[in-house]
Amino acid sequence: MKKAKRSKGGKFLLGFAVVVVTAVAVTGVLFVRYLNDPSQKLLSSLDKEDYTAVVEIYTENYKYGNGDTDALIKALEGRLNNLKDDFKNAKAEYAVVQMELGTLEKLDIKAMTGRISDTKAYVDKLNASRTAFESAQKLGESRDYVAAIAQYKLVVEEDSRYAEAKEALAAALAAYRSDALQKAADFVSAGDYDKALAALGEAIQVAENDSEITQQINVYQNQYVTDSTRKAEELMGQKLYSEAESLLNKALSLVPGNKDILNKLAAVENAKPVPLGGLPLID
Repeated sequence: MKKAKRSKGGKFLLGFAVVVVTAVAVTGVLFVRYLNDPSQKLLSSLDKEDYTAVVEIYTENYKYGNGDTDALIKALEGRLNNLKDDFKNAKAEYAVVQMELGTLEKLDIKAMTGRISDTKAYVDKLNASRTAFESAQKLGESRDYVAAIAQYKLVVEEDSRYAEAKEALAAALAAYRSDALQKAADFVSAGDYDKALAALGEAIQVAENDSEITQQINVYQNQYVTDSTRKAEELMGQKLYSEAESLLNKALSLVPGNKDILNKLAAVENAKPVPLGGLPLID
């Protein structure tokens, strides 16, 4: 009975060994085929940045319809997906990605044209975003807030530093707002309302819909209207009607359609003496 058991055990081990050897042999064959697959050779050449070899492999194996084009397309689609991910995660340099995409474009594979173009557009957009962020950082450090704000606005959501850019944009806007309000206040202190309003008019173009700047524009406009109409009244008292009109027209250019200014202009016109030649003749 013991010999029979050993015989069965030996048969089992022998069978197991055969299975293992067969599996290894099959795996080896498949691996060799894998390595010899033109599509894998092409991908390997891309990894090595050997773009001349890429073109040669494609020409020899696919250009004239003598290769498995479907397998190649599948391999290249996976490659493009990895390329996008690698660039997004800063694992691939822009110049290298551009060279690879340029090489794939040269292969002129019609089924891949759209995918290559989409990948190139994605990479270009992300690269421009990164460049804008770096530029904005330097501009902010030099207190060129207008240019920095414009650059921060170019950072896209796909950029890993998008959240950081939003925070930096808010900080740049706050600093710019503070400078603009102070500059306008200095002009007002010098009695120069037109320059103050012009400065804030420029500021609201940069800091769109900023409530603080908008509020201060309204305050200064009201002050300017009051000051202009008061000065016009003084000029009218001195019979300097042309000067009063000039002052009010200037004010109207900065505060278009203001009723107080329009009414004062009408009052100036009515207060002007009528020329003798304009009087009606008496029978």
